[in-house]
Amino acid sequence: MIALDGDAKLSARIDELKSWYPDPRAALIPALHEVQKKLQWLPDDAVVWVAGKFDTTPADVEAVITFYDMFHRSPRGKHEVAVCRNLACKATGADEITACLEKKLGVRVGETSEDGEISLSTFECLGGCTEAPIVAADWYYHRNVDAAKAEKIVDDLRAGKPAAQEPRGEEPAAKDGVELYLTRRMREHGDGPGMEVSLDAYLKSDGYKALEKALSMDRDAVIEEVKESGLRGRGGAGFPTGVKWGFMPKEPKKPHYLAVNADESEPGTCKDRLLIERDPHSLIEGCAISAYAIRAEKIYIYIRGEYLYAAEVLQRAIEEAREKGYLGKNVMGKEGVHLDAFVTRGAGAYICGEETAMMESLEGKRGHPRPKPPFPAQSGLWKSPTTVNNVETLCNVPYIVLKGAKWYRGMGNEKSPGNLLYQVSGKVKRPGIYEMPLGTTAKTLIDECAGGMLEGYEMVGYNPGGASAGFFPPSMVDVALDHDTMKEKKSMLGTGAITVVDQKTGMLPAIDAFISFFEHETCGQCGPCREGCGWAHRLMRRFLTGRAKIEDLDVMLDLLDNAVGKTICVYPEALAGPVRLGIEHFRDEFERAVREQRSAASTT
Repeated sequence: MIALDGDAKLSARIDELKSWYPDPRAALIPALHEVQKKLQWLPDDAVVWVAGKFDTTPADVEAVITFYDMFHRSPRGKHEVAVCRNLACKATGADEITACLEKKLGVRVGETSEDGEISLSTFECLGGCTEAPIVAADWYYHRNVDAAKAEKIVDDLRAGKPAAQEPRGEEPAAKDGVELYLTRRMREHGDGPGMEVSLDAYLKSDGYKALEKALSMDRDAVIEEVKESGLRGRGGAGFPTGVKWGFMPKEPKKPHYLAVNADESEPGTCKDRLLIERDPHSLIEGCAISAYAIRAEKIYIYIRGEYLYAAEVLQRAIEEAREKGYLGKNVMGKEGVHLDAFVTRGAGAYICGEETAMMESLEGKRGHPRPKPPFPAQSGLWKSPTTVNNVETLCNVPYIVLKGAKWYRGMGNEKSPGNLLYQVSGKVKRPGIYEMPLGTTAKTLIDECAGGMLEGYEMVGYNPGGASAGFFPPSMVDVALDHDTMKEKKSMLGTGAITVVDQKTGMLPAIDAFISFFEHETCGQCGPCREGCGWAHRLMRRFLTGRAKIEDLDVMLDLLDNAVGKTICVYPEALAGPVRLGIEHFRDEFERAVREQRSAASTT
């Protein structure tokens, strides 16, 4: 047996993790992280040992391990170096970095160097799109990496230098005339080693005053204020937040839970990482207010496994908040109001951004979406009423409570009020995260905020809201990026992530990058999605390898028709974005690929 039985510290840590949850099984994924951290992988003996700790079978533990990309059942090196391979990083040189590291280490992706020091991997998206290309060393991020910087990362690891997060760069200057609130505090008061807002700085800038005000209000009055503000979810669909809170039962017969979706895995998206790393108490205060309003006492923040540094920053902030009485028993002296928050890291599965899959993962299972109904407000975590909110959504809440719904409605537009953290990545002069009113156009964001295209690059299309939103042509840069306008354009605002595609990257490779992403990330639970994603990618590859027929476009659309609406969750609808809009707006690109193939064949 591998030396785990005598490891009292590890056993104590797992017991501590079990105490966080109403069902100890929920600690399984965090426990696997702890064991893998010690051993670098999860051998058979470790699987048996973990199964014993959770009074389950090794096969059950194996089923969980094999679902998540970050767990390893074969030996790995002392250090993990991961290169992001999705569109924003690909467009800025990720493939060249991967090739450079393969040559330096003498391995292929997925292998370990001969000295056993470094395992090399690629990941679909690491959530650093505005600082692309991103390389993670033991899950600490390095930004704007080139070949020389990648080689230095490896050299430092081999020399024994501990892996450490490279602090984010200062975000680009705000646009004149825009009232900032989500990013103002971090711009003016970030005083920590990673430019984060410390608790002292947070308190000096009106921190936790909104929580104090909320605790003086009736719980339902807090819900009504948020409902009146028109705040819509910032995680994708844009559902009204106050309405969602109102679905929770008024008289708790079971414990109520707030589940925070910080599993930010949509290509192009990195705003929640900014908020957590730079202003963690803003999220904690938003969580506390929200939990109070919906009558919850426990807050579970599910953060993507790759966000190790962000999880560490957030954990420290939670401990500070507990120490000062902003979490814990009788919060801020309010008798009977008990609130606590816990951070759970995922392990590499995009599907866990779907709210019911996230809840399954929080409960220590494979991240398979649940059928709805019942909806989370009826039966969510541990079959109890649960509200699921996104990070940026919750970070809006303290400002709404403190300044009022009328103030909030003074930004954005009537149906989509407030500001949004738009992310602009690709070959632009100033890639970054820009806080702008909802309804801002892509033209404003790309040309004015991000400074336009780099010299020598021309925009041939753009992704307006993350992979699920598909692609628009340059002629549509004046479209207002808000929920309702995007729906009219057969797309979605999604996460407000704009990835600009240049002529050197090309539209077909860009579309292929997103279809490849969806093939890789399908959970496989439903046949139409599992098979449809695979076939869509194979058909797409024909256009890039000179084997396509124009009829393949109809086959791809037919695949979608046979998958959309026929699965447990809406994953096929997400795939529909790059496929349907790609064919609608860039059909001439597909047809050109077929013509060029035929022309080449006729001359041979």
